[in-house]
Amino acid sequence: MAQAEKTVEAGRAPWVLALALAAGCSMPMPPGDGGVDAGTSPWRVVLANQPGALLSAWESGEGVLYAVGGTASRALVLRHDDDGWWEMDPGTSRTLWWVHGFSKDDVWAVGASGVVTHFDGTRWRVEREGGPATLFGVFGTAPSALVAVGGVVSVSAPAPLVLRRTASGWGEVAALPATDARAFFKVWGRSPDDLVLVGERGLLGRGTPERLTLASLPVTDRLTTVHGNATETYVVGGLQRPVLLRLEGGQWKPLAAPGTPQLLNGVAVNGAGDVVIAGLDGYLAEGRAGDFTQAPPVTNLGLHAVTPTSTGFVAVGGDLVQTLGRGVVLARGALEGGAVRRWPHAGVPLDAGADAGVADAGLPDAGGLDGGALDGGADAGVTDAGVMDAGLADAGLADAGVTDAGVDAGLTDAGVIDAGVADAGAVDGGMDGGVLGPGDDCGMAPASCGPGMMCWFVFGPFRNYCAGTCTDAAECGGYGAGACCRLPGPQAMENVCLRADHCDAGM
Repeated sequence: MAQAEKTVEAGRAPWVLALALAAGCSMPMPPGDGGVDAGTSPWRVVLANQPGALLSAWESGEGVLYAVGGTASRALVLRHDDDGWWEMDPGTSRTLWWVHGFSKDDVWAVGASGVVTHFDGTRWRVEREGGPATLFGVFGTAPSALVAVGGVVSVSAPAPLVLRRTASGWGEVAALPATDARAFFKVWGRSPDDLVLVGERGLLGRGTPERLTLASLPVTDRLTTVHGNATETYVVGGLQRPVLLRLEGGQWKPLAAPGTPQLLNGVAVNGAGDVVIAGLDGYLAEGRAGDFTQAPPVTNLGLHAVTPTSTGFVAVGGDLVQTLGRGVVLARGALEGGAVRRWPHAGVPLDAGADAGVADAGLPDAGGLDGGALDGGADAGVTDAGVMDAGLADAGLADAGVTDAGVDAGLTDAGVIDAGVADAGAVDGGMDGGVLGPGDDCGMAPASCGPGMMCWFVFGPFRNYCAGTCTDAAECGGYGAGACCRLPGPQAMENVCLRADHCDAGM
């Protein structure tokens, strides 16, 4: 590829904790997304209508911001530096769930099918990919102490996955007893020996992955994200109700989230102790020491993650309930929007370009990767060029463990039920020999859905229904008039057929 390497950004001033939440400083506000009145909020929409939900963000000490996410058929990576916004090719089509790094030229992202990809300052290279598990989180206090967590979130075949990076590559760690199959969602810590791992059904452990001490909590809900600073640690989650925990005196204390969020997805704490929590419907709350105030929303899209920045905070999300599209970036601080250009260097897929010393050898030219296959009215200035053709991604097969979910009060947060072959005799009641049909409640027998269906948790009615995956409502003829093809709920990655009375219930 006969293109000059991108000029390295000039170093920025060290991280200055300039945000003062208590001061309630307001910023000039652009129009909100989705018709939300944002006139009184200190938050503003920086980018909207991105071609995939954004699920995580991280800023380097040099002030370079990375945001990752995607849809079931493509990955999405954005970067913001002194030259503006870039869309990057991560070397994989898998949805990326989390990003973490050590400098602007040493960044890691993980996601569906256990993918791990690394940015070296020029291009992304995939180091690991494959298997049924999703990696939902990655963290390390140093490049030599990286840990990635995730698993298969399933009723019939759940499984955790914890990986540690060593000199010989990524290796699996047995972090839980064999009898505990709960998946992990995030990891964070102050040192390699003091990590906090959270997961489904109240899973919260502290220590090292190899020697994890599990906490006894007053909640059994899904725990989605953990973050903190030198002295404070917060955990958020939930499904039908929000969960907010703060570590106080070695004990996890439940806190009340202001307003009425259905669940919380993201939390971030800066060095000064300012905290931001985020959830569905543009929910944001800010505070210190466990005392929070809800911020007026500037978008009605779901927010999945928050990160501290050198001038404030950034929150990211998108349509987490229906399409996993319309990615959005919000800022509380100095971050400008603008056109998103294509990063000039293609990513390296797993096992491709094994001769890593040969730049671009055998790799597709960044100018020929797509050329219009993606369209979709991407955000103003976001070009399709350089984005991998969505048709290359798994033929539409999303990872079974993609939903960042768990079991809430006995309700499986599905989208991931590995039902397998239906047990024809598992359920009594005259349902065709015990096999449940389209739209039937499978909460008591998730392995009993008929051929071509699995048991999915549907957000809104908060119940489990037998359904098959789909790409268009025309495939849902067996579900009755008015059936739709859509995501069953937040943090799911595959569309399923739903009956008309479930299509918009509670959404």
